[in-house]
Amino acid sequence: MNTRSGLIDTFCSAISDWFDDGAVDPNKYPTQYHQAIQQQSKIGWGHVYQGHLAAAWSAIQIPAGTTTDLAKARYMWTSLIVEVSLRWMIDLWETRNKDVHGHTESEQNSRLKAKHQETFRNMLEKKARMRPSDHWLFPTNPALFLATASANRLGTWIASRRRVVRHSITAARHDSTNQTPNIVTFFPPTRPGGIARLRRRRNDNLIHDAYCKKRRHKQPSTSRHAQHSIVRFLSLRGRLN
Repeated sequence: MNTRSGLIDTFCSAISDWFDDGAVDPNKYPTQYHQAIQQQSKIGWGHVYQGHLAAAWSAIQIPAGTTTDLAKARYMWTSLIVEVSLRWMIDLWETRNKDVHGHTESEQNSRLKAKHQETFRNMLEKKARMRPSDHWLFPTNPALFLATASANRLGTWIASRRRVVRHSITAARHDSTNQTPNIVTFFPPTRPGGIARLRRRRNDNLIHDAYCKKRRHKQPSTSRHAQHSIVRFLSLRGRLN
């Protein structure tokens, strides 16, 4: 491509900064590349791998001009840059997949099985939180199932039961909050009517509390300063006569 060495070094270093930090600082590079870096930051550095390259890059590589040959040369140079970038991305992705999943088929199957076994153990730990009616989803002998099942069988088992297990846990949590009896039923009172007496005492305190914001005179007063009924005085007068 006969790309300028300074341009390709700046371009690769800027992409590396974006991968490491998520942003590119133009002040780290020579002044002639500031406009290209700023334009690419507005477009998005991830768009480089989708063919969206800032026009300032080609302007640095090829001098400014309005002729058809210059415009075609800029277009061809930008296309080659995008093609090379895509090849690098594919090579890096393949290298990453081999490092994560294994280089050979047997190594890939071994790592995949280990991953599925770990997922199965995590799901098995959640069995106690599920509804008892859904415990049949798990094998009778989990240890034997883990030892004998292949990677494909484990993957199929997990895919077919993961959502069901999650739904069963949610349903069990909902049922426990709606159907759990009151805690007072677990501690019966030592004397009959203890709970009722306690509730009545609390209600009386609420009604007769001098500092309560609610109205105090919800019940007839029984204090010694209350006015007595006139019937009492009439009966006393009859006795005296």
